[in-house]
This record gives sequence, structure tokens and C-alpha cells, in this order.
Amino acid sequence: MTARARTSGEGIALDSASDHRTVPDREADTPAAPRAPRRIPRDGTARQQDGDFAGLGGLARGRRRLGAILILSVAFVLMGIFVSVQPVVLRFAPQRRWWLPPHWYRTIARLVGVRVEIVGKRVSGPVLFVSNHVSWLDILVLGSVLPRAAFIAKREVAGWGIFGRCATLANSLFIDRTRRHASLDQTKEMQARLARGDSLILFAEGTSSDGTGIHPFKSALFAVAEQFPEMLVQPVSLVYTHVNGIPVSRADRCRIGWFGDMELLSHVIELIAMGTIRAEVRLHPPLTFADAGSRKTLARECERLVAAGMIAARKADDDRTGRRLTSAPAHPK
Repeated sequence: MTARARTSGEGIALDSASDHRTVPDREADTPAAPRAPRRIPRDGTARQQDGDFAGLGGLARGRRRLGAILILSVAFVLMGIFVSVQPVVLRFAPQRRWWLPPHWYRTIARLVGVRVEIVGKRVSGPVLFVSNHVSWLDILVLGSVLPRAAFIAKREVAGWGIFGRCATLANSLFIDRTRRHASLDQTKEMQARLARGDSLILFAEGTSSDGTGIHPFKSALFAVAEQFPEMLVQPVSLVYTHVNGIPVSRADRCRIGWFGDMELLSHVIELIAMGTIRAEVRLHPPLTFADAGSRKTLARECERLVAAGMIAARKADDDRTGRRLTSAPAHPK
């Protein structure tokens, strides 16, 4: 017996010399069940929902997280080396106190996957650098490109375990914002640093943000500029523009930013797991207190230049990728 199959719009028929029967086309007679929308995980990886491929997205994320933990472990080793070597340098060769910190910042930055691009020119001499603040990552980025510059940080940072120890040995200047009578001593310490030829890095918002915009700059933090009216004040725009070669989205900015009540160690691991991050540092023309006339005016002008630099950095990326900038980075109030 031979059989021949033919395909019709109503089904599949099997013909033979002794038999003739029709098998209904179930796909034609039975309406297809509605397909559930496919969910895309927040990390952008497509996840298989059935069969032997189920959970591969989670496995990939687990591998990235494990890799991030290994990288962080190496970073802790480098921190241990730094806190062992730098005290020796400070004791026996204090004039070389700025030799190790920039190299250490640069090494850690590359280890965790940060690539830095500089736009503009850094002015020489004692300078007050005024920047926006997005994440703990800012320390590595600015510390690697602004040599002989000490961070102005809140006093609580000094007590953050090995992180605080590294900040102290990297010549950071800690200020207590809760004690008004301590401001005079802190201003004197800033003056002493500048007199030695050191520069200072100020996060003028007084806090960090998600990187979408900036908070108003606090004029009280510009007191040191008032003490040195001719000192150069250089605004700096810090923007994280790409993750793994792809322009950052708003969700990416929230993952890079360290703000609110985020736990530090878990944020470090999650950020390293993101992959390679490109940071752009835009250096603006310097200002002086003498030109501004007051701390409030100086703070407003620095804020304007930093915000404009953030817009310019994102617009440059939009022009390269064919996207259009739709809004300025004004932080919601």
C-alpha cells in the first residue's frame, strides 16, 4: 500500500487504495491561546522561559556577580597594600605623599572597569575643583585625573573601615558639618593645604544624586574661596556616558549612582557586575571669588557651568549615536 499526503486549507488528507480518511487540522480548527508578553530582565538579557534553557539569564547574572566579587577581592588586596605602604611614605618621605594616591586610584578604577575621558584643560597651581557628585566611583575617576588634589569629605567617611583608612591616607580633608564652631579650624586646615601647593576637590551639592541632574550647590561650602579671593576655582562636570559601549539609560544612571540609603558593599558589587563604564570629565574655564563677588554668585555660576557640561556630554553622545537630547538634566525638587 502506498500513501500520499496532500495539504489543504482544511487539514491533512491521507489517500490510499484501501483507505480514505481525513485528519482535522487542529491548528486551523482550534483558536490559538493568547501568548503572554515576553519579559525582558532589567539587565537587558533575554531570558528563556521553558525547556532546558530556563534560567540561563539568572545563571549569566550569577556569573557576573561572582566575577564582580573576585574583582572586589583583588581590590581589597590592593587597598591592603596601599594602607601598608602609604604610612611609610608619609613618615619617611612626606614630600612624596602625592606619589602613590593617583596611581592607586587609577589602578583600582581600571580594575573595576572604568575608562576615563578628559575634555578640557586642567589649570595648574593650587585649585579648588568643584564637581557634581554621583557615586563613590567619582573618587576613583577624579582622583586618577586630578593629581595632588585632596577630597573634601564629611567626617563620617573616616570611620568607614578600610575605605575610610584609604581616604585618610590619600590626604582627604574631613569636615564636620554638624559643629558650627569647628568651621574656623576646618577653614584654617584648607588654607594650610592650599599654602603647601595642594589642590582641593569639592562636591558642592553636599550629597550625591542619581546622575540625571544636580542638586543646588551649597554656597557655605565655598568659604575657602572667600578666604583666597584670587584662588582659581575650576568647575568640573562628571558624566557616566556608556556601559559596555552602549549609551547609558536612565535606569543605568540609577544603578551607577550611589544615593539615599543604598548599602555600600552591595552597590560596589552590583556596579562592578555591570561591566565596562565610560566616564567623561569636563574641565571648564576657571573662576575666582574676586570676579564673582560673593559665595552665592560663585556657587550659582559653578552650578550653571557644571549643568551645561553635563548637557554637552550627553548631547555629544546623542550626536554620535543618532539620538536626540530631549531634556536638560534638571534634578527634580
